[in-house]
Order: sequence, then C-alpha cells, then structure tokens
Amino acid sequence: MGDALGKSVGISGDGVYAVAGDDDRSGGGRVSFYSRSGTTWSIVSHVTSPIGTGSNERFGQCVAMSKDGLYVIVGAQGSNSFQGAVHVYIRSGSSWSLQQRLVHPSPANADYFGGGAPNGVAISEDGLYALVGAPGDVVNGGNNSGSVHVYTRNGTSWSSGTNLANPSPAA
Repeated sequence: MGDALGKSVGISGDGVYAVAGDDDRSGGGRVSFYSRSGTTWSIVSHVTSPIGTGSNERFGQCVAMSKDGLYVIVGAQGSNSFQGAVHVYIRSGSSWSLQQRLVHPSPANADYFGGGAPNGVAISEDGLYALVGAPGDVVNGGNNSGSVHVYTRNGTSWSSGTNLANPSPAA
C-alpha cells in the first residue's frame, strides 16, 4: 500500500497544533502530530496503528482535534473485520499518548465505526464530547442505514451515551 498523508486533517483553534492522518501507511495507518512556532511547522511525533502494519485497520482515515489542541480522535474503520474503532489521544506538552480505545457499543461486522472519511469523527472544542460515525450500522430496519454515537469524557474516561440513528433509513 502507498502513503496517503492528509487523508484527514485537524487543527487547534489557535493554529498552534495540527494532526494529519495517513490511513494507507504500510496497511495499518499512521497519524502525524505537528506544532507551529512563529511561521515554522515541525513534526512532533507519529503514532501508528495499535493493531500493527498489514492489518487493513485504516487507522487515520478520520481525525479530529479539539479546539484547545489537547485531544485528538482517530478513526480506524477497518479494525475487527470492519467493526471499527476510535482511538483518543491526549497531549501533554509536546507528547501524545493513547488515552482510550472506543468501540461500538454493540459491534457487528461492517459497521465501519470511526469511518466515513474525512468526517467520520468529531470532537467538541473543550474535548468533553466526541461523535463517531458508523456508516454501515444497521438500525431502525434500514440496510446499512448508519448511525452516530455520542461519547462523553469524564476525567480520563470516555463512555458511550446517545446513539443518533438515521431517522428515515432506506429499506
């Protein structure tokens, strides 16, 4: 597989931090973190798919950054036979670390949770709420009608809450 840096991108509200997804990197995916000083941008670090290369995880297909630049969420729609997963990273100084891996509350193959590039994930500006798309989710009797899952952060823990189902799915 080739590289696809920039498949999805995010930037902090003050324009100091940025993130770029590369979902094709060696099959598993990679996300790159950047910071700006004056007019110069520098690479801070990379994180690769926690599953590993060759996994077809599509890690980095969707990324989003909170306005304060402290949280990044990374979609990986290919994880677990395309059930999908989302990884939440937190910044401390110039270091990024995995805070939690989120999965669909009732996963099924081909949910594509965390997919729907480039906007399959979103995070509130304060980093308290995350939205995760699951475009292959079968809900309300619709075939692959899709849904959106709302997650809430309490301290360092994220929990699943509301499921926003397609209000009028096609049969």
